[in-house]
Amino acid sequence: MFNKIKSGLEAHPLAFLLLAAIVASSIHMLTVGEYPPAWFDEIEIIEMGRFSVFDVKPEWSVNLLPASNGSLAPPSPYFHYLAGALLEALYRATGGFIAGRFVMLASLPLCAMALFAWLRNKGIGKTVSFAVALLFLVDPNATICAHWYRPDLWCLAMVLCGSLLIAKSRGSSHPAMFLLFGGALGITAVFFWITSVLLMPLMLAEFCVAYNPFGSTKKMTTALKSLVLATLGGVIATSILLLPLYSHIPDIIAQYLTESEIASMMSTQAYPLSATMVRLFDFVKIACRSPFTWFSALVGIFISRRNALHAALFVATTVFILSTRVYHLRMVYLMPYVFLFAAFSAEHLFSSASKPVAALSRLFVGGALCFGLALSVAALNFAAWPESNTLSVFTEKLQKAVTGHEPKVCLLDFEHECYYAGRSLGWRMYSTSRRTEILEAPYANFLDNIDAVVVSSMLQLSDAEKQVIADHGFTKSTPIEMPPAATGPIKSKLAAIFYAHGYPTCEVLTR
Repeated sequence: MFNKIKSGLEAHPLAFLLLAAIVASSIHMLTVGEYPPAWFDEIEIIEMGRFSVFDVKPEWSVNLLPASNGSLAPPSPYFHYLAGALLEALYRATGGFIAGRFVMLASLPLCAMALFAWLRNKGIGKTVSFAVALLFLVDPNATICAHWYRPDLWCLAMVLCGSLLIAKSRGSSHPAMFLLFGGALGITAVFFWITSVLLMPLMLAEFCVAYNPFGSTKKMTTALKSLVLATLGGVIATSILLLPLYSHIPDIIAQYLTESEIASMMSTQAYPLSATMVRLFDFVKIACRSPFTWFSALVGIFISRRNALHAALFVATTVFILSTRVYHLRMVYLMPYVFLFAAFSAEHLFSSASKPVAALSRLFVGGALCFGLALSVAALNFAAWPESNTLSVFTEKLQKAVTGHEPKVCLLDFEHECYYAGRSLGWRMYSTSRRTEILEAPYANFLDNIDAVVVSSMLQLSDAEKQVIADHGFTKSTPIEMPPAATGPIKSKLAAIFYAHGYPTCEVLTR
């Protein structure tokens, strides 16, 4: 039996990987409606799609921006609108958020298969490529990214597939088509989510590996022509994807320069060294979510005699992340390098002349797979399994507290948990990136046109802020009490670790 499975795996590793992906994804789908209730990033992304394509300059938004004239203005469209536009289109087509979450969750298995194909193209054997792709499939950071319904893994899959097309163009009978589509896929990833610009150096490195422009004049000429074709594919994709945004491009650029991470990077930090040390500590903590993989990658960097360029890119991307913002979703953009060097490590040690070393390395990979499976598939979904704290209960309570047709509701520190309930109830919702900014002068007059204010129990308002709300006539309070999201000491602890916190209590203030 074992020999049959082994021979089948060696003959059809992608089929076995697909089977494993279906099993893991099916388990994740059991909790897709409740975990998380709604994460801030998920709501921000779907809002980007709403006001970039479907409802430009909308009347309401949970991403209001303070304007110089004292008003709270809706954002301009964004260049990275594709993921949000897809989610918003699915929301409008189905009347709910589940279809969009399924699409985002599908990025995990598809990215695992793209990783497998990319590793095979890098010369890694079938067995090791399969094992490393399985490690990715149960990687805690990758799983959380997909299970928080972020588009990052879609971007990674696009870049890996684009890199494969560029590599396959060498020696193909139709190299131009491969290069054009490879370049187009890379640019599409950037329009899908802006952080994927961190993967563009990887595509360039893959191009250099495929075409090796250094050496003879003939090699350099061939590489230059191929680079022009790949760039042309990117230019064509950019032209097509910019069409819906054409009239808003000046506003978009100004908004990126004032409201995005680009603006924060351009500003001066008061304590750069201390801030960097905090980020470094956070970086290590996040890497320790996948200790086996990161340890294998570090070993692979030291024992590998190949891909020095990829090692340099790994270091450069790490430095960039440490200098901007460190959180587990940003770490996705280090995964190609981490899993590539983990594969190098495994392949080297699996074929070691020392039988104990080879056996221990296989045992190590087996332990890594068990660790990821237990944490990312079993424990995460156990913590997220819905009890009595559900969206339907929360929506029913909010419906009783806020009446009227399409009421205007101000959300203070509560825009993500309330978002799907509010949309299903026909609310027009207003919030800012700084949750209590709407209570400050000169923006507080905005409350005169609001029908209700929702305050999370987790938000501690000052006496002055409470007075502002009361001064605008919101004196009637309706508490929304929700049962615990998880019961029992083990499940509650796991829920806290995985942010499966459910819907917290809140207070609805009306006139």
